[in-house]
Amino acid sequence: MEPVLIGYIAKKTVRPAPWLEGTVVEEICSVSNCISKPADGWDDELEWWDLAYHLNPERADRSIPQGERENYDLYAYRIYPVVFTDGKRTPFSVSKWDVVPLTESFERLGIDVVSRYGGNVLEHSPLSCNGMATKVAINRHCLVDELDQALEIPALFEAGKAEPGPYHLVEVWRLKK
Repeated sequence: MEPVLIGYIAKKTVRPAPWLEGTVVEEICSVSNCISKPADGWDDELEWWDLAYHLNPERADRSIPQGERENYDLYAYRIYPVVFTDGKRTPFSVSKWDVVPLTESFERLGIDVVSRYGGNVLEHSPLSCNGMATKVAINRHCLVDELDQALEIPALFEAGKAEPGPYHLVEVWRLKK
């Protein structure tokens, strides 16, 4: 199962909340904009399409306020072609858009399990938004390392009522520093 590149976003990467103290988490690199946030107006030049991310890294980079580049990281997301709804895994089709391919200047950080209940936008990352990172094995980025493990997590989120589903698996990449 090969993930599909869905776009780019620039966000501030933040340290973990106090409830994650004592875990391996060193930074929150979730897909959600709840904790690690993009700049105000990040979507002003957005090419609105299925999942609402910039189609190229340069456009995402332009959303960073002047003089604040060092405060932001450039992320890229790849979504797996499955969706989890009410405990069932079904195929998920992503429209093919002209997203600029990832380069070797990006590194894979892990996989996030993200809710998407209010429309096209990926919304919440229960690992970081709802404390679910304390219930599963995560890495220093507050993400899951392995796809096999990520495939099991939506059922846990649904059972714990972390966020309304459906849930998607999204691979998180970041421009190397």
